[in-house]
Order: sequence, then C-alpha cells, then structure tokens
Amino acid sequence: MDPETASQKSRRSSADGEAPQPGKDECTKHDVRPSRWCWSAYHVQALLCISAHILLILAHIALLILCLGNYEHSVTFALTESSLKWYPTIATTVVQVIGTAALTVLVALTQSLAFRRDLHVRQTLTALHDKGAAWLGFGAALLALWGQLKLRAAVGGVVYITAYLFGVWLLHITIPVVLDVVPYNATVPTVHRTTLANLTTQNATSASAYDILAVYDQMASFGPGLQENMIYDVIPQVASAVGNATVNASVYTVECAAYNPPESSINASTWAYVKPEALNMVFLGDDAPYIGLNTMSIPFLATFPYNASAIYTAQLTGCLPGECSNPILLLSPVSVLDSEGRLGSSWAPIPPVFVVNSGTPAMITALQLLACNVNISNFHIDVAADTRLPVNGVPGSQPSGLWKNWTLPSDMTMTDQLRFAQSQPFYSPPSGHGSAASVVIGSNVTVPSPAAPPVYFSPSEWDPGAMSINGDNSSAAQFANMILKDITLMVTLTPTAFDVFLNEDLGTTTHNRTNVTLAEINRSLAKTLAAVAWYGNNVNYSASHSIAGIEAMAGIYEAYTPPPLAGLAINSSAELDALYGEATIMVLVQRLRLNLSLAAITIGLVASIGLLVICALMIQPPEWPWDLSGAHTDVDSGGLLQYTWLLGHEPHLADVDPSELQSLRRAGMFEVNMIDRIRKRMDPRVSSFDIKGTDTVE
Repeated sequence: MDPETASQKSRRSSADGEAPQPGKDECTKHDVRPSRWCWSAYHVQALLCISAHILLILAHIALLILCLGNYEHSVTFALTESSLKWYPTIATTVVQVIGTAALTVLVALTQSLAFRRDLHVRQTLTALHDKGAAWLGFGAALLALWGQLKLRAAVGGVVYITAYLFGVWLLHITIPVVLDVVPYNATVPTVHRTTLANLTTQNATSASAYDILAVYDQMASFGPGLQENMIYDVIPQVASAVGNATVNASVYTVECAAYNPPESSINASTWAYVKPEALNMVFLGDDAPYIGLNTMSIPFLATFPYNASAIYTAQLTGCLPGECSNPILLLSPVSVLDSEGRLGSSWAPIPPVFVVNSGTPAMITALQLLACNVNISNFHIDVAADTRLPVNGVPGSQPSGLWKNWTLPSDMTMTDQLRFAQSQPFYSPPSGHGSAASVVIGSNVTVPSPAAPPVYFSPSEWDPGAMSINGDNSSAAQFANMILKDITLMVTLTPTAFDVFLNEDLGTTTHNRTNVTLAEINRSLAKTLAAVAWYGNNVNYSASHSIAGIEAMAGIYEAYTPPPLAGLAINSSAELDALYGEATIMVLVQRLRLNLSLAAITIGLVASIGLLVICALMIQPPEWPWDLSGAHTDVDSGGLLQYTWLLGHEPHLADVDPSELQSLRRAGMFEVNMIDRIRKRMDPRVSSFDIKGTDTVE
C-alpha cells in the first residue's frame, strides 16, 4: 500500500477531530489556513514580481545615466558594408528579445498574483469576469473598459489592468529603439611629419632673404611657418583634418637700448682688409664689457648711409659672428622715441656725413646708436589643423619700450638659433631691389653688381687719406667730395636686404617718417629676424629637434658669408630625419558606434515606474501584511475551467436566456467570495464537495 500523502494525513486527522499540527507541513499547498507569517510560494512569487519591476526601473535609470554621459559612444566599430548592414539589426534584435522576455515574465507574475488577490475580495461575478477578460490583452482591456460604461461592475480593477497593459504596450515600442548602431564622424589621432619652421629645401641660403623684399606687402600670405616675430613648425595639409595640432615654435624677442660708451664720436674709415669695396663707419667704445678683447676701442662696422630717413645695422667685429654674444647695433638718422615720448642720446659724426638720396643732398649732423640684444624662446603652440595657422597668436611678452643704457644679456649661452639671429645682418648680401642675389657656399660671396645710386657730382680722385681720423682734412666739403668721388667704385654701396626689410616694415622710407618708437624698432627687428630666417630655410629652429653636429659639419663661420647649414650634404637617414619633426593631427574618419535614445529611455522609465505602482496596487493583500488565507491553493488563474470548477451549476446563470454577454453580465451581478468556494471544495469535512478528480485515496 502506498504511503499516505501529507494531504491525506491532514484530512484523516481532521476527520478524527484532531486539529492540524503546525510544523514542516504547515505551508504545504493544500493547507487551508496557514500561519500568518508563513513564507509560502505566494510570498516568493510576489517578491519576485516586485523585484522584477524594480530591476526594470533600475535598468532604465542605468541606461539614462549612460545616455546623458554619452558613455555608450566609446563602443565603436569599423565602418564596412557588412557592419553597416548587420550591426544595427543585431543590436535591435538582441534588445528586443531581452525586453520581450522580461515583459512576458512581468505580465505572467502580475496577472497570477492579481487573480489570487481577487480570490479574497468579495465582489460580483461580473467583476471577476470583466477583470479576467481584460487580462486577455490590451485590446481586450479596452473593450472591458468600454463595457464599464454600460454596466459598472469593476471600473477600478479594469482601469488598473488597462493602464498596466498600456505600460507594457509602450515598453514594447520603446525597448527595440533604445539601442542602435549608427555611423558618425570619429576624430582619430594620426601622426604626421612636420617641416621644421618651413625647412623646405636643402639648397636655399640666407641670400634668399632678398627675394622676399619684392613681395613684402604680401608677407601675410607667405603661408604657414611665420607669424610676426615667430616661426613655427609646419604641419602638412591633411584631408579631413579637424581641431588643433601642437607644434614647436621659436619667438624672436629683441630689446634695444641706448649705446653710450665714454667716447661720444663717430669716425668714418675704409677698412680694406675687412670689406674693401664698401665704406664703413667706426664706432669707438669701451671694451670693458667684453671678455677676451685687449684693445681699448671696440670697432663696429656699418655700411655708410645712403638715405637720411633710413635706419642701418652694424655689427661688433671684435669676434666673428656666432662666436660671442654680440649685439646688433643700429645707426639711426631718424629720431627714436621711447613709449613716454623721450628722445634718446645722440652722437655727432666727425665730420658731418653727406647723404646721397633721391632728392636734395643732405648732411647728417647727429645719429642715435642702439645696441640690441636678441633672445629666442621656444614654445609649444596650437595651430589649426585645417588652416595650419596659429590659434592664439604669438606667445611671450615684449620689452617695455623705455630708454635705458645697453648692457650685456644675462644669458650668454650661444645656441644655433641665437648665433644665426645675431649674425643675421651679415648674412643678407648687400643688394637692392631688382637684384638677383646668389650665394656660393664657402668662404667667398659672389654678388652681381646692382645699379649704382644716383650721382650728383662727377668724381675726380679717390684719396683714402682724406678719411683719416685725426681731422686734419676733415672739412665738410672735402669729406663730401671724397665720398662722391668713390661712389662709382663702391658698386655695393646699397643697403643689405636686412636693412631694406627693416625700413620697409617701419615705413621710414616709404612714408618719410621723422621719428619712430623704440617699441616699433624692437618689434620690427624681431619680425625681420624671423622673416629672413624663415624665408632663408637654412637652420633648424626648434631646440627639441636640433641637428646634432651641425656646427662641426658646417665648419668655421666666416664674416659676411652665409652659414652653409642648408647646403650640407645629407650623409645618413638619421640626419635627414633630424630635419623634420612630428605632430599629432586629428582626422575625421567614419565609424560606427552605439547610440542610446534619450526619448525612448525617458518614456520607458516613466512606463516602468507606472507598472511598479499599478502592480503593487493590484497584488496587495486585502489584509496587510500578507495575510492571504487560502492563497496557497492550486487556483492561480481565472480561465474557463477554473470558473467552471469553482461555480459548478450556478442557478443565477443557468436561468439566463438568451445567453449573450450583456445578459450574462447582468445576471452575474451577485456577490461571491471565491476563496470560500475554494475552502468548501478543499475541506474534507464537507462531503458534498468531494468531487471526482480530487486528491483522494482509492
């Protein structure tokens, strides 16, 4: 004989008049009245239902955070024909499958729990019917809601079910469009070789600086690499480049001050052993600031002035260019004022200098001497990737522009850049407009003869003795006559390209200015140095990309000879690579990425919160907390079979004729408590309910 089941034991004990004993069988599915706090399958199911709704809300909140921060955009894919076709479909399908499965579980749990809760509520049979019909689907719920307008049987319950299924319907729409894979323009970093400060040719020399004079007015359109007093590495033109790129830049800063040594006179002389074809002026000064010079007078050389409204450059000749920190000396017949309008100290030439110009000959009786220190500072700047021009202008600060006496620079370190900048005036050949200057790398400079300046007196005889510094033959007339006699012999008596550039930038000759400011000279000198060096293409301007051994390969610097840096033979790939730098440029590339829909997530979040609230209202026990007597029955849904089993032959419905829906609904408007019927059907002490098919012992 088979052992007795738990339900059979319970029924036998009840039949014998014994009360069921609480214990491990207390919460079995057939217990009629379980303990108040018994943890049953119903409670587990309710907990799962609420937890699932909360999890749905948390999932939408997480998606909302990801969407607001665009974190999903970090997941990218390569754009190909197949990825563009399949990836969006795969993403939508996966999300839809997950969402449909989740909603199916939510609806199943909520419907089952809501029906069990209805078993404990005394209500009309029509109300049970309407709510059961509403659970068939969103369309059926709308029909059930419409039926409440004709006969109000279960308005609240049908509204809850309709609202719940409406939320599920919304989620069925929003979930598939929450996530998508879309194409976008990605900015991808790419490394490109840069040209170091417009170092575009290996054959150009500083003589090429003359070429820019003819197009000086178009200097702004020279192209990338030069801006005011700054030269910078040039990035290549890259298709679809966006944003900014960081490159190296060198900024020329010049600070001019009054040169006031104890000797306050200027003497004219010819130094055949230095530059035999040019007339020069000698400035006598104290050599105390200079280390290694033994003479008490420092000779500076300056080409003789040819225009009273022009400013000319001179250079210390005590050391060769690039060997010591020698300043650029300016000889200015034009009055130089500082930022407060003060005129600097002047020098008196001995004898007064006769000036040849295009108008009436004039005499220079006073000159101003300025000694200018050059400084080069290296920076990292941002250039626009599309225009290749600086974004924020020239970095660094400019000198104050007030008069002060010149002193040696505090930093005496000589770099390749500083050597080139301080010796720049000598490296521009003495040429005028219209000349095609050329330079042969080496110790000799070959310069075609330019047209001679206008001559107003016929020369007769050249006497170098007339230029003696003792003043014996120093009358103004004789001095002027001797100069004019030699004009035809001095075919290179024209300003250097550097001088012309400087004066055109200041506008002294074109506008016949009678004065300039010290700040203008500082700016113009720095701009001129940068422009000549940039256009010359002959040095590596970025310290971080300096060419190792460049001086050793270039040999000894010689006065008046351009440094043959750009004319060097490239002996190895390492030396060639040293002529270039690198920069990171952002380029637009089409790719695919994940994309979350903010609208779909927001609607889904609101719908999820609504589902949780409605679910809690529909499944809450009529007696709180969780006192669901009889909730552990097998009846967990309200279908045709369940109602037939529960009601049996109900006389209220059997007499209805005709049996159409509205007639049955009206006939069912009597109150029933389904849990009472369940108890009667399951109570073994009520013999009239011992029906075939129940759990009985044969």
